[in-house]
Amino acid sequence: MKHRFGALLLALCFLLPLAAPAARAEEEPVERVTVHIGSAAELIKLAADCAYDAWSDNVDVLLDRDIDLSGESFSPIPVFNGSFDGQGHRITGLHLATDGSNQGLFRFLRSKALVQNLRVTGEIAPTVGREYVGGIAGESAGKLVNCEFEGRVSGLNYVGGLVGDNSGRLFNCRFYGEVSGKRFTGGLVGHNAGLLDGCVNYASVNTAIHEAQLDIESLNTVSTVPLSLLSAEDENIVSDTGGVAGYSRGVLLRCVNRGAVGYQHYGYNVGGVAGRQAGYLSGCENYGAVLGRKDVAGVVGQMEPFLALTDSMNLADELILLNQYMNAASADLAVMSAQMRDAVDNAALTTDTGIDTGQYPGTITPAGQDAADSGMTGSISGGSGVDLPIDTDRANELADSLSGIASEMNDIFGVMSDSAGYLADDLHLANNQFSRVLLLMSNALGGNFDSKVFEDVSDELGEKEIEGRVSQNLNLGSVEGDSNVGGIVGAMGIEYEFDLEDTLAEKVGANGIVNNTYDAKCVCSDNCNRGEIVAKKDRVGGVVGSSEMGVVLRGESYGSVSSTDGGYVGGIVGYAEVPVRFSYAMCDIAGKTYVGGIAGYASSLSDCASMIDAAPADACLGAIAGWADMKKEGAVTRNVFVHDSLGAVDGISYRDLAMPVSYEELVAREELPGEFRTLKLSFLADGVLVKR
Repeated sequence: MKHRFGALLLALCFLLPLAAPAARAEEEPVERVTVHIGSAAELIKLAADCAYDAWSDNVDVLLDRDIDLSGESFSPIPVFNGSFDGQGHRITGLHLATDGSNQGLFRFLRSKALVQNLRVTGEIAPTVGREYVGGIAGESAGKLVNCEFEGRVSGLNYVGGLVGDNSGRLFNCRFYGEVSGKRFTGGLVGHNAGLLDGCVNYASVNTAIHEAQLDIESLNTVSTVPLSLLSAEDENIVSDTGGVAGYSRGVLLRCVNRGAVGYQHYGYNVGGVAGRQAGYLSGCENYGAVLGRKDVAGVVGQMEPFLALTDSMNLADELILLNQYMNAASADLAVMSAQMRDAVDNAALTTDTGIDTGQYPGTITPAGQDAADSGMTGSISGGSGVDLPIDTDRANELADSLSGIASEMNDIFGVMSDSAGYLADDLHLANNQFSRVLLLMSNALGGNFDSKVFEDVSDELGEKEIEGRVSQNLNLGSVEGDSNVGGIVGAMGIEYEFDLEDTLAEKVGANGIVNNTYDAKCVCSDNCNRGEIVAKKDRVGGVVGSSEMGVVLRGESYGSVSSTDGGYVGGIVGYAEVPVRFSYAMCDIAGKTYVGGIAGYASSLSDCASMIDAAPADACLGAIAGWADMKKEGAVTRNVFVHDSLGAVDGISYRDLAMPVSYEELVAREELPGEFRTLKLSFLADGVLVKR
C-alpha cells in the first residue's frame, strides 16, 4: 500500500508542472494598478479611497518622497489589501484626526497586504475605545517587511509599537520611542498569533505609571496578590507586558529587545521579549532592564503550555454518560437479583427434609459405640431434659439435606462473586462520572463554565517539536520583581483567568457548561542568563523562577540570583515541580530559606552541575538544592558540584546522586559549557577592585 501511494505521489509530481500552465491559461490575468504618493493630499486621498474594503485588492502604492503630515487632518487608512512600498521614505508628523479602537497609519491590513521599506514618525494615542492600537496598524493579517515607527503609542488593550493585534508576519521591523497600555502591550506587537522574525525594539514599554492606570497610593510593595478573576478588569491591574510582544501564541524568532520594560513592583506577566507566551519563542535576546511585580523575567514573564484538545464534553453529554453507567449498574443488579432468586428458591426446596423440627426443641448430640451397634445414631436432648431416640434413616435424610443446602449456598455465593465484579466496575465508572458532573456543576456555580483538565506531556516531546517551547534565548538585562522572577522565564504553568461578563451572557444551560481535556506542552530548553536577577519575595531562579508544569532542559546561568526577603532561590530554578535536567549554574546566590545551586526546591534533578558562591541562609542551603525528596528513588541522580564547604542538598551530599567533585574532575566532562573552563578572578583591597 505504501509503495502504491508513493508511486501515485511521484506521478502527481510529474503531472503537476504539465497541468499548471493549462490552469493558468484558463485564469484571466489580474491587472495591477500603481498609485504614486508624493504629497500629503495624495496620501489623504488614498485613505479616503480605501474606505471601500475591496478598492486596494490589486493596487501597488509607491511612496515617492518623504511626506510631512504636521498640521494636516489625517484619518487612518481604513482597510488595505494591496502593496505599499515606502521605498525608504518617511512619513512624519502623524497625528490621527479620528478616535476609537483599531487605530494606526492603517486600521486593518488584510491577508494579502504587503507594507515594506516604510518609516513613520508620530503619535498614536486615542482617547476613546483605545483597543487594537499600533504605530503602523491596529490589526494586521498581512506582511510587514523592513518597517519602523518612531514616536509614542498608547492605548488600553492590544497595544504595540507597530501592530496592536498581529496574525500576519513581520520581518526586520523596528520601533523607537515609548509604548504604554494596560493589557497585551508590546514594543512591537500587543498580541501575536502570527510570526515575528528578526525584529528589534528600542523603545521603553510601560515604564511610567499614568494617572489613568494607577493611584500611586494603592501600590503595595510588601504583599503580592495573584491576578484574580474580579481584578482582571480593575484599572489598577497591568498585565502581559513585553519588550517585543505583550502576549504571543504564535512564533517569535531572532527578535531583540533593547528597551526598558515595566515598572518596579507593578505589573503581572512582564518579560524582556514576551509578557506571556504560549507558542514558540527561539533565538531571541534581551538587553533591557525588566521590572515588575509577579511573573517577571528577562525573556518570558509567564510561559503557558501549548494546549492540544483531546476530549471535550458539555454537561448535557456528561449527564447522558452518567445515566448510561447507572443503567449498566442497574442491569447488573437485575441479572444478579434474578440469579440470586433462583439460587435461593433452590436452596429453600433443598431444606424441606420432611422432619418436624418443632417436635424436638433441643440439640442433636453424637452417639456412642453402643448406640451405633443397636442401630441408633444418637439422641435428641429435648427441652425437658428427656433423651428421645431418633431413627437412623431419618438422620441420613437430614444429613443429605444439609449437604444439599451447602451446595446451594455455594451456588448463591458463586452468583454474588461472578456478578460483583461487573457491578463493581460499573459502579466505579458511575461514581467517577458522578464526580465529574458534580465538579462541572460546582465550577458553573462559581462562574467557571469552562472546566479544563490538563495532562502534562512536556517530558515526552521530541527535540524538533516546537509547540509550547522557549529555546536558545539569551538574557543580558537585569531583572527585578516581587515573586516568580527568572532570568529567562518567570513562571511556567497555566494562567487562570476568566471573563465573567462573557460567560454569564453567552453560556447558559447544560450545553454551555463544558469539560475539556488537553495535552499540555511546556518546554524551556537551551537558554542562557547572564543578567542580575533580584526578587523581593519567593521563587527566583537564574533560568526559571517557578515551574509547576513542563520540563527545564540544558539551562545555563551566570548572573547573580537573590531574594532580599524570601526563599526558594536557585541558580537554575527557584521552585521546581517539574524535571530539571542537564543544567549548569556558575553564579552568586542568596536568600533566606530553600537556597540551592541548581534549585531552591526540586522534585526531580538529574545530570546538573554547579559551581556557586552562596551567602548564608536561615535554613535549607545546598550546592545542588535547598531541598529535594532524597527518599524518592530516581528523583535526584548524577548531579555534581564544586564547593569547599557546602553539602549538596540541605547540607548533605549523596554518593552518585548529588556529590562533590574537584574542579579538575568537573572540567573533564565533555558536556560542560565552556564558561566553566574560563574563570574570572577579582582582587579587592578594602572593597575596591584592584585587578581582574
